[in-house]
Amino acid sequence: MKKPPKTILTDQDPWMKEAISKDLPSTKHSFCIWHITFKFSSWFNAILRDKYSKWCSDFYELYKLETCEEFEHQWPKVVAKYNLQSNKHVKGLYEIRNYWALAYLRDHFFGGMTTTGRSESINAFIKRFINSHTSLSDFTKQVWCNCQYISTFHF
Repeated sequence: MKKPPKTILTDQDPWMKEAISKDLPSTKHSFCIWHITFKFSSWFNAILRDKYSKWCSDFYELYKLETCEEFEHQWPKVVAKYNLQSNKHVKGLYEIRNYWALAYLRDHFFGGMTTTGRSESINAFIKRFINSHTSLSDFTKQVWCNCQYISTFHF
């Protein structure tokens, strides 16, 4: 690779994080917010119960804050509101805030992408046509035929 990307968006895979920091030190690495919040129900639903939805809403407000100063000011207030100061997941989220909180990412161009959803939906589409025995020509034919079929619908 002649020129490394300026930014990259991934899930929280620790091996990816390590590889990117080592091999692409000038690239700003960000975590997909969907992958982070997807874990919330298993982390917080039982603890917060009827306050869970409000926590998610408050977290999203933190996520969208404009400046790092606002984030640093609001984070402890929201965490205290739900009595989550000693929660390991909340501590972990704070430790990696510069990978997901928009206030810490505003100076970097991500093309409006905050999730890896687009690439994952493409992956899911492709996996419908491929297995370990699929030849490249068969794969191409299957994808072409299905794309032609899908394009006949008007959404």
